[in-house]
Amino acid sequence: MSPSSLQRLRHTLFVERRLPYRLKHQLGWLGILPNFLIIGAQKAGTTSLYAYLRQHPCVHAPDMRELHYFTHSFHKGVSWYKSQFPSSPIKAFDTRVRRQPFLSGESSPTYLLYPQVPRRVAELIPDVKLIALVRNPVDRAYSHYSMMVRRKFETLSFAEAIAKEDERTQAEWERASTDENYVDKLLSTSLSCHSYLRRGVYVDRIEAWLKYFPREQLLILPSETFWQNPQAMVAKTLDFLGLPPFELPAFENVNQGTQSDLDPGLRRELRAYFKPHNQRLYAFLGMDLGWDD
Repeated sequence: MSPSSLQRLRHTLFVERRLPYRLKHQLGWLGILPNFLIIGAQKAGTTSLYAYLRQHPCVHAPDMRELHYFTHSFHKGVSWYKSQFPSSPIKAFDTRVRRQPFLSGESSPTYLLYPQVPRRVAELIPDVKLIALVRNPVDRAYSHYSMMVRRKFETLSFAEAIAKEDERTQAEWERASTDENYVDKLLSTSLSCHSYLRRGVYVDRIEAWLKYFPREQLLILPSETFWQNPQAMVAKTLDFLGLPPFELPAFENVNQGTQSDLDPGLRRELRAYFKPHNQRLYAFLGMDLGWDD
């Protein structure tokens, strides 16, 4: 980079840091689009993985932990979305002056569920890399339910909530599946709050994404393996993203909630419910995740 170009870039960075926050949002302020998305699943370790990736010196992330743009904020427009990320001058400074890779990404675990999201993402950022974590769906469902109880979005028992899931969510699911302009409001519908079983049928959700993206753009990580050996799973993710290795000093489990033990009888019922779906997932992955043992 020539001295004059470097001087212009430094001036742009100086001005950007002093722009009012609202003006940055109105202009999109030359924001870049993300290179990767952690798309879910909810309650499967997405917050922890994202926290670990953010510590890499080449990863630049939004201040907001979960943007939910393609599900709950799509009506705000792409300028708003781009304004959440670093600007193109910042990226140019890192890649052209510091001579180091520069990636940005976000984590919104709602993306794996909603049927209109894969198309929206493919139309805006077709080359984006996708990361999905999949957790034993029985444990995921109960963890999800316990979170809703803590947040006072659920008043039914877990058994009642499971029994009423279709009744509570089906109409909204059909609307989300047929209306291309559908935008949900976070934690405002039963589909958002009470889709305990639907979110755990991972193979259906993954197949919906693969209608728009090639398989090599999607990395699938078992949550149990991620929690047992986070360093190895982070290393695998960095390799997938094309980033140099980076060793974190510690791996704190982020956003971990508390819950009571699940009734053994209900666990058996749910294990039987998910078994055929799990078997399809194992066949797709070419590995048995041991959730049916």
